[in-house]
Amino acid sequence: MTDQNWETNLLNEADYYKKVLLDGCIIKKYDVEMCDLRFFFRSRSRSRYDLEKPRIQIYKANKGSKEVIEEYHNYNEAFSRFNSLTEKR
Repeated sequence: MTDQNWETNLLNEADYYKKVLLDGCIIKKYDVEMCDLRFFFRSRSRSRYDLEKPRIQIYKANKGSKEVIEEYHNYNEAFSRFNSLTEKR
């Protein structure tokens, strides 16, 4: 059997999340959500440069009066923060 028509190269988790975000989807794991705000909010005052750089928002649901909403312009920082919030304690 050949693997010509099969996807044999697997993406690591960070690359997979980046691909999903670039497709305009929201990633939810447990009570933490991550999305790229460029797909949800369009402002007339924003320049083309602002639309080219990522605006990744991480939201953690309210747990005992603490809510986390953070915005990142770097995928690697956002993924490391997302992983730290979704780790099982």
